[in-house]
Amino acid sequence: MTTAFDYAHAGTTCRGAIALPAGDAKVPGIVIFADIGGIGAHTRAWADRIAVELGYVALAADTYGEGRTPVDFQEGIAWLTPYRQDPAMTVARTGP
Repeated sequence: MTTAFDYAHAGTTCRGAIALPAGDAKVPGIVIFADIGGIGAHTRAWADRIAVELGYVALAADTYGEGRTPVDFQEGIAWLTPYRQDPAMTVARTGP
């Protein structure tokens, strides 16, 4: 089950979601980028599946920041454009 996972990037609080596998062992992790609609049920379900079936830590990154979700496709494109133009910024936004 995913839980909220807040982290900061460039002065913005990002509200990601994290799914942890059972047990206390050190395991690999994977970062999931949500679709244009932001972190929703579909993204959380993928994180849960990765944790349960593969035994990995799965972090759904909050690309937009503050847990925001766009009201429509055009707003989502506008919010994503800076990240599409600067891949290093996308990598930096993935978390600590």
